[in-house]
Amino acid sequence: MSAEGDEGYRSAPRGSKPHSTHFFVRMLLVAVLLGFSQQVSLATYQQSVGYFERLVGNEQIFLFMCMAVFLPSPMILFTQILFDRKYDMKFGVWLTFLIRIPVVAVILGVLAFCTSFAKSVWSLLLVGVLVGTVAASLLSSELQFVAPVDSRLPAWVQFGTGVAAAFVVLMTKGILQFRPDASQREVYGFFAVPLVSSVLGGIIFLCLYWSGMFNPILLELQHSATEDGIAQIGSNGNGEPDCPITLSKRHSEDLKRRIETQQERERRSRRSNSSHNSNGGIPRGPWKGDDSIRFDDIKERDLRNKQRERDSPPLMEDLLPPPAERSMTDTIGAKDPTRFPAVSPEIRPERHSLPDVEMGGHAPPVQQQRRSPDPAPTSEFDGGVAVENLTLRVLRSPRLRFRASTHGMGGAREGHQHPRPAEPVHSDFPSPSAETPGAKFEEGDGQSPGAASASSGPLPRRQSSTMQLLPVTDKRSRMLLLYFGINALINRGTMMFVLPFLVFFGGASVSQTLTTCKLAGDFLGRALSLFVSSRVPLPVRVGAAGGATLAGVLLSVWLLVFEVDLSADTCSVCDAQPEWYQIVTVLFIYSLGTLNENSVGTFSSLSVDETKRPQAQRFVAFMIYGGLTAGLLCASIPILLRPSKGE
Repeated sequence: MSAEGDEGYRSAPRGSKPHSTHFFVRMLLVAVLLGFSQQVSLATYQQSVGYFERLVGNEQIFLFMCMAVFLPSPMILFTQILFDRKYDMKFGVWLTFLIRIPVVAVILGVLAFCTSFAKSVWSLLLVGVLVGTVAASLLSSELQFVAPVDSRLPAWVQFGTGVAAAFVVLMTKGILQFRPDASQREVYGFFAVPLVSSVLGGIIFLCLYWSGMFNPILLELQHSATEDGIAQIGSNGNGEPDCPITLSKRHSEDLKRRIETQQERERRSRRSNSSHNSNGGIPRGPWKGDDSIRFDDIKERDLRNKQRERDSPPLMEDLLPPPAERSMTDTIGAKDPTRFPAVSPEIRPERHSLPDVEMGGHAPPVQQQRRSPDPAPTSEFDGGVAVENLTLRVLRSPRLRFRASTHGMGGAREGHQHPRPAEPVHSDFPSPSAETPGAKFEEGDGQSPGAASASSGPLPRRQSSTMQLLPVTDKRSRMLLLYFGINALINRGTMMFVLPFLVFFGGASVSQTLTTCKLAGDFLGRALSLFVSSRVPLPVRVGAAGGATLAGVLLSVWLLVFEVDLSADTCSVCDAQPEWYQIVTVLFIYSLGTLNENSVGTFSSLSVDETKRPQAQRFVAFMIYGGLTAGLLCASIPILLRPSKGE
């Protein structure tokens, strides 16, 4: 995907009409609203540091508040990576995003208001953990929601967080005049701001949601989820279909119909299973709890083959090819290979074929089975394996591979032993050689190459947690996304390493000023990031992200090494220098950092395909919160080891 294709504000989701400029402008306002609803609670919590430092009498309270808010965040995002797909599969994105955005936003506002009732350190930190956990989950969902529309909309969500920071600063310094010595009534009024803002934001989002404005976006998210292997056709173990609730009634009914047909085939197969489950036969029914490949009426048709053989043995002999042309194929569940002749291969996809359902993973190669030229229905199977064009891709499909021999077919080798019982090989997808019709056995061991090296086949398409975290498969996009993610981690870690030092050495009054400067820097940097063009060439993107990260690191090192006297009771940058010096220093650090952070988010979206943008934004959010955690942990070590100022 080129950067030019993302311009014009017409990057339409697949299956919908191209987005007009009017639609983009509306989504732009929605993105700002989403960011505002998420950040106003966090900004209010951080802005109250001066009040709580005076209330509990602990100069380290800001560090503890930051740790309570940000340390659980990476774990929450990682949990989303593991379980979001499961719930999207079960309930559909129509319902999951209804809960993840407006409902969670209201919950976040309620938790922020509960901060006003905190009277001790532990109650304050408990509320902080809850606020940070919910806020991280909300921001990740918001970035995923707007990413399919345009690569620049995630930057507008981040700009909304800057607007929330500026709004809290305005409420603190201008309207409410919130001070460290505020009364309890003023505290209630101050923390009512995020509650009212979150409720109003949730109501507005719900109105737009039910009006159908977000239908194209949700449909694109559902398509993307299906391509990534979220939607699976099968059973949840209780006889109920795992059918995603999509925006399209037609798609939902079609998927339900496929599932019901598949389950009916399984029930018929289980009924015919009871009399044929010994000596290496196919196990009775599907494996409970697994999404294994299922073939309908395998047992019933296997019995028909046996009856047909008993009734007309001459016909079976006539079908046998000359001994020189005979070869054994890898079969599944064949008790006696002599009963199933090997003739010219032929695939009959027009019979008993499932609709093509994109499942986000590579299906095992379809084994071309040799069948009898007789048009009877039994010719559709060979050795208990359905001859069908299975286009269904399965995430987890335990396969049983069995060793057989050419004993009794006229082509047995000298000294070859009797076929051994069925023997499972632990590989979800056997190697391609094992799936090739007519694969020859190795000399003297009586087993196919595929059975000997089943573990060397293609990797299962069910992604590991690491691969889910990096939602791209081509090397170039993966390396770019990883590069921008590392920049985001270092950049945010640097910012969170500096501020606790300044607040710790500054005291209650200076803490209030510094957090105000930090919030103002957030707003300024995110506002400047809106001017970053998506037409910037790739080398410029890479260089700009790396240069901004390096500049932030060097500036922070200079500030801590040359401007902070760790032996004094107060920080020189907060006390000995003029007020404008501290404002400019902190403002510049956070403006540069947030500008770099937003730019990295935009560059990450441009580095991947349009369908991978939600996962790319989730990865960047994970790295940002990882940087928050790393910065806080590094800052906490010297702060906690240093004696208190009163000692």
